[in-house]
Amino acid sequence: MEFSKNLFWDTDSSRLDFDLNVRSIIARVVEWGTMEDWYMILDYFGINRLRQESVEIRSLEPKAHSFLSAVLDIPLENFRCYKEQQSYPELYHF
Repeated sequence: MEFSKNLFWDTDSSRLDFDLNVRSIIARVVEWGTMEDWYMILDYFGINRLRQESVEIRSLEPKAHSFLSAVLDIPLENFRCYKEQQSYPELYHF
């Protein structure tokens, strides 16, 4: 798959293991990718696998969390990142 160049700037994208790193790939695509990147992972993993893996992601930005909730039709409270939020939020929220 050819993701956006900025998406995996710190990783050799040819060495990505889509089955081993599925959650980190989903998180990065949702947080930093384009809609084309989203459609690529949707085609590759399928809606059911995205639902299954997305709820287990430990940390997501609020916008990415809301996007996944809306698109996958899963309540915000069902996500692991919602249940395991930091006790003390960041000092500066940008």
